[in-house]
Amino acid sequence: MRVLCVATIVISLFLGISGCNPVQDQSKKKPLEESGEKVEKTVRKKQILVEAAGDEDATLKIVGGSETTLGIELTNSVPIRGVQFTLQGADMSEIRTTARSKDFLADFNKEAGKVVILSVSGDKIASGSGLIAELVCNKIDSASLSEIKIVK
Repeated sequence: MRVLCVATIVISLFLGISGCNPVQDQSKKKPLEESGEKVEKTVRKKQILVEAAGDEDATLKIVGGSETTLGIELTNSVPIRGVQFTLQGADMSEIRTTARSKDFLADFNKEAGKVVILSVSGDKIASGSGLIAELVCNKIDSASLSEIKIVK
């Protein structure tokens, strides 16, 4: 019961925060959203920073699927405790974990497009590459990920 209560609080915090943006030095770099580039979002070190794809600790991206599903692939060089992102351009109806994220809690806020996948037991997604979720959608236009946060 205690784990369920903690999980509910954590999910509420993740899905309820819509204006939480990482701190960046805006004078040195244009935000990806303004640059018009279509790039993967990456994360480095302990702080959560959204940068262009490179040799960072982890990347999250949309991969293949079908007319009604999207795969979410995580490539990581360090163990990961959870991810949060916003899916745009698709109407989600269900989220499913995969073998890499087995026993992780996965939930989404349909109206905001926010998705959270995390471990309430302290498990981590091992280093490697592969699908961590499959998103079932009623409608998919041009899907993209934004506001990616990866917790190590």
